[in-house]
Amino acid sequence: MMEWLLQLDVSLFRFINLTLQTGWLDAVMPFFDSKKNLIVLAVPVVALLLIKGGTRGRIFVTMLVLSVAMTDGVICREIKSSVGRLRPFKVMPDAHKLVRSSGYGSMPSSHTANWFAGVAVAFIFWRRSLWLMLPLAMLVGFGRIYCGVHYPGDVIAGALIGAITGFGMVWGMEKLWGTLGRKYFPLAWVRLPSLVSPDRDLIPALAQANPSGLP
Repeated sequence: MMEWLLQLDVSLFRFINLTLQTGWLDAVMPFFDSKKNLIVLAVPVVALLLIKGGTRGRIFVTMLVLSVAMTDGVICREIKSSVGRLRPFKVMPDAHKLVRSSGYGSMPSSHTANWFAGVAVAFIFWRRSLWLMLPLAMLVGFGRIYCGVHYPGDVIAGALIGAITGFGMVWGMEKLWGTLGRKYFPLAWVRLPSLVSPDRDLIPALAQANPSGLP
């Protein structure tokens, strides 16, 4: 079964990387693959959220940074080191390689994991963001294969890791704030009873903070 999956992974890589190869994709895909280009595009959005997004925007940016740091700096790096899968262009001399790659292994795709972590966090805060974020994340994942630095299996694994990490980070921080915030920072907790929905009605929070009803 495992051998069949590996063969399918290689076949899909060859189809995307070689069969679909065209001049205009060669020009477009490296742009979406570049972290520098995406950071340049993201900086104005992040700055706008920090300045104009209010509490919700600032919490979102914090959650996003924590999620990406976890996927890229911890989870994906550890898995790459443990699995040790060589990148496709190192195994297949005819692979169509368009971009540079890190010295780490191929499984999973950190680029894809980072983007799907962003998709998950953005979806929790703004449901309609899925219509923009998901296609962009899928385009980045496709680009990693097309540019010759990842197998489809690496991209799928990265997407799952990113989505799970994004959802898990927000859920964990929400639970942590609900417990520790209420206990150790009651005044701040009353003003901000939920990290995910900071603008929700404060009456239930006030009732929980002061169940006796005494001033």
